Amino acid sequence: RPEWVRVDGELPPAPFVIAGVHSGHWEMAAAALALRVPLTVLVRDHEDARLLRFREETRARFGIETVVRRGPVFPRLLSSLRRGRAIALLVDRDPGGIRGAAVLAKRASVPLLSGRIAALPRGRYRLRLDGSCDEGELGRRVELYRQAGDFLPPP
Repeated sequence: RPEWVRVDGELPPAPFVIAGVHSGHWEMAAAALALRVPLTVLVRDHEDARLLRFREETRARFGIETVVRRGPVFPRLLSSLRRGRAIALLVDRDPGGIRGAAVLAKRASVPLLSGRIAALPRGRYRLRLDGSCDEGELGRRVELYRQAGDFLPPP
C-alpha cells in the first residue's frame, strides 16, 4: 500500500458506490482505492482524445476501469458492480449526480459511501472515507465537502 496516501475510515469489500467532489486530487484517491478494491470510475468525455486516452492508460496501470460518459452509462456501471467492482463518482458538477449515485447503489443493492481527499505536506495525501449513507445524507456531505474545499480536519 502506498505511503503517499493515508486512508482514514472503513473501506468495505467491493462492490459499493463511493461519491466525492472535485476537490483535492481525486486521481490519487482513485489510485489509492484501486490498490485495495477493484475500481471503476465514471469520467466526462473530453474533446482532446489523446488526453482522454492518456488518462485512461494511466488509470489502467492501477487496475482502474474507466467508463467515459458517452451514451447510456447506467447499464455499464451496473455491470461493473455486478462483476464485484466498486464505482467512484464525482457528483458535485452534475445536477443529478447525488440522485444518480443513490439510485445506482440501491438498484445494485450495494452500500453508498462518500469520501474526499486532501493534500498533506511533501506530496502526500489523506483520503477520508465517511461511511455508508442514504441519498439525503450524501447530499448533506457533498455540501459540506464543497464548503470545506481542500481543508480536511484531523480524524
